[in-house]
Formats: sequence, structure tokens, C-alpha cells
Amino acid sequence: MVGQLPWSHLAAAKLVTVQRIAGPPADSCRPDLVASSDTIACYPALRVERAPQGKWVVQLLDLLSQWDWVMGKQGAHAKFDPALGVHFQGDSLNVDWVLSFEPFSTIMRVGGKTSAWAVVPTAHRLPIFELMRRAFGDDHQLVARYVLEERQQLKESGQGDTEAWRGSRFPQRSSLGPEVSLSYEGCDCADAPRVHGPSPCFDLAPRITAAPPPTYPEFAKEALIQGRVFLHVLIGSNGRVEAIKVFRGITGLNDAAVDAVRSWTWEPARRADQAVCAWIEVPVDFHF
Repeated sequence: MVGQLPWSHLAAAKLVTVQRIAGPPADSCRPDLVASSDTIACYPALRVERAPQGKWVVQLLDLLSQWDWVMGKQGAHAKFDPALGVHFQGDSLNVDWVLSFEPFSTIMRVGGKTSAWAVVPTAHRLPIFELMRRAFGDDHQLVARYVLEERQQLKESGQGDTEAWRGSRFPQRSSLGPEVSLSYEGCDCADAPRVHGPSPCFDLAPRITAAPPPTYPEFAKEALIQGRVFLHVLIGSNGRVEAIKVFRGITGLNDAAVDAVRSWTWEPARRADQAVCAWIEVPVDFHF
């Protein structure tokens, strides 16, 4: 039970949406405050999608129901950094589940007010990342974190690291292609990017801290041009965008995508707890 809502009630929600959160929340969204506007809507959204079909929602709720929830907002981490959200909506049903990577914790809001919070158990990190990766399969940060969690689990299980995960019991990992590249051949950021697999150049991928949406060119709208532009982006060790190359473009949308990503702010990649530069692949969506 969270508040007075059983998990089965959430599983029966008429509409479930997943939200990729970018940037800090409004003051009214902080877990140490309670306000009528304290809902998932006041987190800036990088993307909002319907939850994946099938048993995705039930699998998420099955994990949530196993955690040690602390009722109320008291004791919730003051530095809660929202990264993902799930909204359950229906007749008299307005519940938000919000996940933070740093610290790895979660809060549940019922009717706009923080109802409970929990720390995500270490054993459930990989399953949570797998569910989120299924919801946002082209999100380079989620894929990077999934790979790191997978490698750590393999280490702890004594199955090794560098090559073991390639043939591990996580078959979805082997299907990753260029669209979700984490980095590029060679750790010298002056090199031209060449797509390869998980990066030996950093332990933690760059993280978006603010991502204003692109400006949709009017002529492109009139011409009914839409789709996804893929960019190769160099994030410097200072967190600034140093260079951008159009990897897979769409005529009429490329310049708008480049302009948008130039305005984004980042936390740099890290290796051995040191900030380093990194090439990453960034998708930019244009849809009516």
C-alpha cells in the first residue's frame, strides 16, 4: 500500500505514461515540500511516451511492491535528482512514481502530494534499468547505465567483465546498434568518431542537465517533414558542447537539431572519478 492505493489499482490504470526528465524540478516539486502543484507535470520533460505494451507496468509494480517504503515525505533525500517518471491516471486516480539515479531512490506521489519514498535495492537496479531501457531504447545515458550495472552484476557473480557480458544472460544487450552508441573508437577526443560498442573511454556517460526542445522550422512543418536526427556530439571535460557532427540527418531538420543541442547543458563523462571528454550519439526528435 502507498497511501491507500493497492498496487493492483495502479496496474488497472486507464492511462500510464513514462517521462524522461531533464533538468531540475520546480521548487514545488522538491520532496521536502508539499504543494497543490506537486506533480510530475512540473518536472521538465525531455520525452513523454505511453508505457510499453504487454506486462511492462505489472513488472514495474512487482518490483516496487518488494521495496521497503517509508510512508510520508519525512526523511526523503533532500538532493533527490529526478531522472524518470511514470504517471498512472484513471477515474479518481492520479499517482506519480519518480526515480532518481543520484541518489538511487524513488518517491511516490498520490494526488500531487508525496506519499512515500524508498531506496532502490542494489539487486533491483539492473531490472529497473532494463524496464526503463525498454521504454526509452535510444537514450544513450540509460543504455550506458544499464551496461555498467550489468558489468557490475557479472563481476559480483564471478563471471568476469570485459568480454563476459557480451554472451551473458542479458541477450538484449547484444542487439544494440549504432543508434544507441555510447562512444567511439579511441579515447582521444580530437579523433574523428568511429562507432563501436560500450566505451572504454569512460565509466559514466555524460548526463543532460537541461535540454530545451528544438525549434521546429516552419517550412519543415508546412512540408510535413518529421523524424529523428542523429548527431555525434563531443562533450568536453568542462561539460560544454565542443563539436557536433550530423551522423544521420533529415534535410530541413539538421540545422535545428544542431542549434538545439548546442544550447543543452551537461555533466561531463567520468573515468576513475575524473571528468573526461566524450563523444556520444544524441537523437533529436521532430514530430507533429
